[in-house]
Amino acid sequence: MRAIAHQTLQWNGAFGRRFHGPHTDNAGMTLRYLIFDASDDGEGTGTWDAMASVQATQLPEVMAEVKAVLAWAEVHSPGPRGPLDDGGVWDADQQAHADDQWTTVTLTITGPWAWGERLVQSLCGAD
Repeated sequence: MRAIAHQTLQWNGAFGRRFHGPHTDNAGMTLRYLIFDASDDGEGTGTWDAMASVQATQLPEVMAEVKAVLAWAEVHSPGPRGPLDDGGVWDADQQAHADDQWTTVTLTITGPWAWGERLVQSLCGAD
């Protein structure tokens, strides 16, 4: 079994690579809620899981961040979107789960490692 490189990316967190405060992308979006966790399969494909857990009043802001991430991915697409097993070069899955007053939003993006690292760098200012 191949070892998987794993790193945690959090702009305001205490571990892993840190973002240098909120970062504004080219469209003027400031990412404040999404926390990314990246893993590399060792063969050039990465997975970036973003998550935010917020109260209902903050949900529109989180969804705007998800939209900004997906817009960047579409504009800078490395190839066709779709399941990698079906010939896609990259793919994304978005989920939301409400529990009482909190909603957890997750976004998983899979694709070429270098492309995904550019995505994180562009939107989050990670080193």
